[in-house]
Amino acid sequence: MGKPRMVVKNDNDKVLQDTILSLRRHIHAQDDEMQALVDQIKCMRILLEGFQEAVKDGEARVVLAEEQTHKLEDQLRRSKEDVKARDAEIARMEQEYMAAEHKIAELEESIKRETHESNPPAQESTPDTFFTPPTHPSSPASTSSATVAFPARTFADVREALASAASEDNGTGQPSVDDMRIEGSPLVGHVLRVRARFANCQKEECMFQWFRIREGDRTHVTEISNATKDEYTPNSDDFATVLRVECIPPGENSLPVKKETRIDMDQRTRSKIDEMLSNGKGSFKVVTLEEEAPRTLVLEKHKLKIRDATGKTTLSKDEYSTATEILLDEWENELFFLHMARNKDYTLRATSTQERDLLALATRHFAYAHINRKSVRRRGTSREMFGTNDA
Repeated sequence: MGKPRMVVKNDNDKVLQDTILSLRRHIHAQDDEMQALVDQIKCMRILLEGFQEAVKDGEARVVLAEEQTHKLEDQLRRSKEDVKARDAEIARMEQEYMAAEHKIAELEESIKRETHESNPPAQESTPDTFFTPPTHPSSPASTSSATVAFPARTFADVREALASAASEDNGTGQPSVDDMRIEGSPLVGHVLRVRARFANCQKEECMFQWFRIREGDRTHVTEISNATKDEYTPNSDDFATVLRVECIPPGENSLPVKKETRIDMDQRTRSKIDEMLSNGKGSFKVVTLEEEAPRTLVLEKHKLKIRDATGKTTLSKDEYSTATEILLDEWENELFFLHMARNKDYTLRATSTQERDLLALATRHFAYAHINRKSVRRRGTSREMFGTNDA
């Protein structure tokens, strides 16, 4: 009975030993996996350190780029300031140069008057003379044996006389406006400004007035209401006309100084009108002044139509005629008055000043093309109808 018990014990030991061996193998496998994980963590740490170094390097580069950008912005700002200062200096020098030219012209006229009054005997001029004009072939002196010689004037004499005239304030102290000009593009919608040299007065003390002159009829001069400043923006009424500005300096005996320029339209506006004429149609969003109701003004080859806001329902229509007229409000830049042939009148508001000018110009071109359709070619342009300022 004792031997069977020993067999059982031996079998249990063997199973236990196998289990222990299996556990050891499993532990060794887990150790290997743990070592692999440790190696992976080390690699990830190395990569992370590399990324951190790259981020630090990138941040340093960003800071450097920002510093360089600030330096460039400062350089650009200083350059702009230098350009403005140079422009101001150039403008000042141009004014001084124009003033000097004006003084020299006055002195030359004075020299001519003195020489004609004195009429001295003939004498040889020296190489250091400032002005010795030749005798004109058609003058009486050219047909006689005797010639008139002008007195010699050196550059030093002229400079001394110029300084003396400048110190005397034109000799009278009377307010004056010299070298007046109109600056800006002479186009519809572009601002025009008066530039001049004001002596013994300020620009604010002078009176300005702009006038509209019909091309081809210089006697038809219209004073433009609300145009009494040194700047003015031409509108569609000024297209193909001559604008005149008059400046009157302060003083009882002051005379107006005048300057003129012809007004055209810019190429963008011209292209839009030509495109509408070519397509035979154009439309504009407007609002009635009385009801504040949105409307659509439609231009067609032969008719002018007023439609609702959708542009589908026609509320009024009429054929173009010489009675078709658009009048601009001179006080509100978006308002205009539309008179149709059948005694239909509308006071409308455009979406903007530029839109009102385009609307008025396009309507007048459509009406002109319809009334003169026999003489206007099918693909005629606004350049052919009204001419340009190219000359």
